[in-house]
Amino acid sequence: MFSDRNSVLVIRDRCLKLLRLFCSDVRKSFTKLGRELGLSHTAVRKCYLKLLELGIMKPTTLVNYRAFELRLLLLTLLMSKLPEWLTSCPRILLFCTVDDGANLALVLAESWKVREVLEKRSCSITSSNWVREVRINEVRRLLPQYVYPKFLEVGSEEVCPCGQRCDQCPEYDLGCPGCPATVWYRGVLRN
Repeated sequence: MFSDRNSVLVIRDRCLKLLRLFCSDVRKSFTKLGRELGLSHTAVRKCYLKLLELGIMKPTTLVNYRAFELRLLLLTLLMSKLPEWLTSCPRILLFCTVDDGANLALVLAESWKVREVLEKRSCSITSSNWVREVRINEVRRLLPQYVYPKFLEVGSEEVCPCGQRCDQCPEYDLGCPGCPATVWYRGVLRN
């Protein structure tokens, strides 16, 4: 099913076909996928588990952010370093470094107050000493419109992943919904 040529993983034809079928419809059973590929459900399951083990795929759910009436912001950040907590921030849906040394972050904003807090550099995403420059643009259209629902994981911590406390932030008193990772969060995603 898999081979390693010169440290590059090569997926054999039937596993590549299986991966394509998984991507097109994750609801199909191993038995149904096996019928389509001419394999047993056991062979399909074995290939599926191998794809997971090798980190080639990860089963997940994507949601339509527009169904929640949420906004997405694209931040361009010039930074002197990348803090570890960025991967834990529930507002950052996607983060990447590009050729010119800038960093792009796709950020969830459930209200205009969140954008205002980012623009005023009151949120740790934009306020830390290592952030030299910030540019914020609203995403008018995202294709596809489905995103990883990291923002639905409303937390129960008192301290944000960045180390801040919403209850001690002046913006919180001025209407900021707070960090979704904390008990202080009072935005539309809290039920």
